Amino acid sequence: MHIRTRIARSFGCLLACAMMLGVGACGAQTVKPVQDAQGATMYPVKINEAFQSLLYLPLYVAKDKGLFAKHGIVIDGAIGNSGTGGAALTTVLRGDAGFALGGPENVAYMNARGGKTVSVSTAANSAPTWIVSRDGTPLKSVADLKGHSVSVSAPGTTTNTLLKEGLKAAGMTYGKDVRVHEVQQGSEISTVVTGRTQYAIANEPYISQSLEKGLHIVYSWTSVYPEYAYSTFMTSRAFVEKNPQSSNASSPPSTTPCITSTGIGRGASPWPAHGSRRCSPPCCRPRCNV
Repeated sequence: MHIRTRIARSFGCLLACAMMLGVGACGAQTVKPVQDAQGATMYPVKINEAFQSLLYLPLYVAKDKGLFAKHGIVIDGAIGNSGTGGAALTTVLRGDAGFALGGPENVAYMNARGGKTVSVSTAANSAPTWIVSRDGTPLKSVADLKGHSVSVSAPGTTTNTLLKEGLKAAGMTYGKDVRVHEVQQGSEISTVVTGRTQYAIANEPYISQSLEKGLHIVYSWTSVYPEYAYSTFMTSRAFVEKNPQSSNASSPPSTTPCITSTGIGRGASPWPAHGSRRCSPPCCRPRCNV
C-alpha cells in the first residue's frame, strides 16, 4: 500500500478521537471545533512525542504534507517533546495533550498503575530493531545471546521489550542468562565499539552509524515481526469507550494493528491479550483477532 494511503488511514483513527476528545483520569482536555478559511470544521489537538525520532516519520510527513488537515485535524502548536513515552503519556492523563506518541508498552505500564489508557493508531508498523556485533556471526534467534553481554535501552522502550519477550519465549531470564547493560537510548552502539559488550540492540539512525564504525548486523526483528505496533499514538481508553458512536461514524477502516488495554491484539505480536479483550477505537475492530 502506498505510504501516503497508509498514513492517511492511520490518522483516521486520530480524527475519530479528536472529534470527541476529553481525556484523562487526573485531568481532561476538551477539543472545541473551529472553522478554517473555507468554512470546514477542524479539530485542534495537541500531540506530545517521546522524542524526535525517525520512527515517528509518519507524524512529521502527515503534518508537513497536509494529511492531518485532510482528515479535519489541526496540530495545536508545536509537537511536544517529553523525553520518554511514559512522560508523554502522562501529559495526556494530566490534560496537557490529547495524544502521546511512543512505544505501546507504555500503555501497559500506565494501565498497571490505573491509568486506563489505550493506543489508537500506529506510527511505526514493523519492528525496526537490529542486533549488531564486531565479528558479524549471525544469530539464529535471541536464544543465541545466552552467556553473552548485550546493551539495550532502559525499560519503557520497545527495544527493551523486544529483548525481554524474545528471551522469555526462549525460556531464558533477562539479566541472568544474558548479561544486560541498560543504557540511555542512542548510546547502545558505543558499548560494542569500546568493548564493554559483545552485542548491542538499537534502531535507526544508530544502526547505520554502527555499520560505518565497522560493526555488523547479526539479527533483525523486522523479519520476525513484519507487522508490529512499534510506535503508537496513545490517549485515554475511558474516553474512547465513552463515545463509540462518534468513532464508528467518522473513521475509515484502519490497516494498523489493534491495541488492547495491555498490548497488541495482532497474531504476530508477542504481547499477550490479557485483561480487556476489546479493541479501541472501533475502527480497529474488523482487523482485531484478540
